[in-house]
Amino acid sequence: MAQTDDGLTKRQRIVLLIFAGAVMFVAYWMVVSLALVAWPRLVYSIATIRYSGPIAWLGRHLGFAQLRPGGRGALFLLLMVILGGTYLAVIYLVRKENRRVFTWIILGGFAAFTLLFIFIPTFQSRDIFSYTFYGRTISVYHKNPYILVPQNRPLDFYYPMIGWKNNASVYGPVFNIASAIIAKVVGARAVLDMFLFKLTAFIFYAATVWIVFSLTRKVSPGRENMALALTAWNPLVMMHVIGAGHNDAMLVFFIMLGFLLYRKDYKLLAIAAMGVAIAVKITAVLAFAPMFILYMRDRRESFFKRFAKGAAVAIAVPAVLYAPFWAGPKIFDTTREMAKAYSGSSVPTLFRNIFSQLLGSMGISSARALNLASAVIWLVFTGIFVVVTIILLYKVRDYRTMMMGAAAISFIWFLTTPYILPWYLTLPLVLTAVDGWNATTGGVLAASSVFLLYRIPLATSTTRPLTLPIRSASSGRVTGPSSLLYVGIPFAVILAVWLVIQTSAWRFLNGRWSGGSESGTEVGRASVASPMWHR
Repeated sequence: MAQTDDGLTKRQRIVLLIFAGAVMFVAYWMVVSLALVAWPRLVYSIATIRYSGPIAWLGRHLGFAQLRPGGRGALFLLLMVILGGTYLAVIYLVRKENRRVFTWIILGGFAAFTLLFIFIPTFQSRDIFSYTFYGRTISVYHKNPYILVPQNRPLDFYYPMIGWKNNASVYGPVFNIASAIIAKVVGARAVLDMFLFKLTAFIFYAATVWIVFSLTRKVSPGRENMALALTAWNPLVMMHVIGAGHNDAMLVFFIMLGFLLYRKDYKLLAIAAMGVAIAVKITAVLAFAPMFILYMRDRRESFFKRFAKGAAVAIAVPAVLYAPFWAGPKIFDTTREMAKAYSGSSVPTLFRNIFSQLLGSMGISSARALNLASAVIWLVFTGIFVVVTIILLYKVRDYRTMMMGAAAISFIWFLTTPYILPWYLTLPLVLTAVDGWNATTGGVLAASSVFLLYRIPLATSTTRPLTLPIRSASSGRVTGPSSLLYVGIPFAVILAVWLVIQTSAWRFLNGRWSGGSESGTEVGRASVASPMWHR
């Protein structure tokens, strides 16, 4: 049997992949058992409900309930290291495999992992109950979800479970309407509510995985199984998107549907799909911008004619979807407030805290120092994001560089925005999976591995998470809890390394152009050949 460059035969690779899948399945099983049997803070448990059956057996037989808090924390850390390390090993194992047997093993593992997380409470998040309230605002109270806040309905069945009690919806009308349908079906049944949101997330994300596989066959042939493993076996996605039912699954589906339609030359339909994605979550504009740039570079029609058609579709689709909820600019008030928020795990928060302490040492009051530092750091990192985004958009020349640009823009946004959560990495992950291997792929994998350590608790009897202060989106006050510097510092390193590689790629690209590349075709080839775009 033929061997590959690393000395492994096909049979050995299959055995190793199955073994890796088994290791990850057991690790996931231990995580959910730890949550259900011994450590309910890992999930949002409902006090009146007890979980048993096969999903909790492992924890009961291994005596998780008898572990001290420090032992639980150490076990959780070990499981995250195992999951992250095994996942990276799988990416390496299948990086050049395009045989269908590997495809089916990866898909089988995805299905098995999903079964563990669909049937447990929401993992490290209560956002599902906020989704439900926004849906109930429409289906039960017949009010506008962009105006009514949970605080105004304190007797609502879901009110005690909601984390963001003073915030109206920050999501688009497509998702709010979907939430209204689910809320209408479930009524006051919290367990069914959690299950349906998780099932919805699974359906949309599974469809996204299929689109990623299909696009990779055209964009990065031979890397289909690597793309599949990147998206289907990622522990961060499994725990925080499927396990918590986050709407990022719906967001990435419509974005990738847009790219699929564009690939099939249905360009206006692709723009319409992006419009729907924006009406799920506004961060879809990160992926839409490179598509619109490439659309405008097509010279089969006049510039103004293409611009008129593309802009009309891009504006009309979200406008029509928002129309039933329109009550003036105030419907975006909560979104604007969230743009000012800081989470403890972001790179800007790290520098804001350092700058604030520096100002405090100069005699400035702590509150004023924090406000000044927040404003300055926001401007600095927004500037970094804008400059890098302009450069990336300028480099879009063909379909491949469009996809790479979308991945890179969504990733630099993640690294420079003040407020981040683990599931925000889903968008750059699915985009970069199509590209094969490049600096952004490596950066996303590194960031997703770091974010597996989200909300690690102290080894004390309280099991409260370690915290850093963050700015409340609703009041501007400094609050907690949040992730720690042990997350923010590695993200800062990843950002620095990624920017250095970007700078090197840009210089290399300029050198190629100055060497005589004059045609658009040659420019496109230079972009693909640069270090940033290297497969």
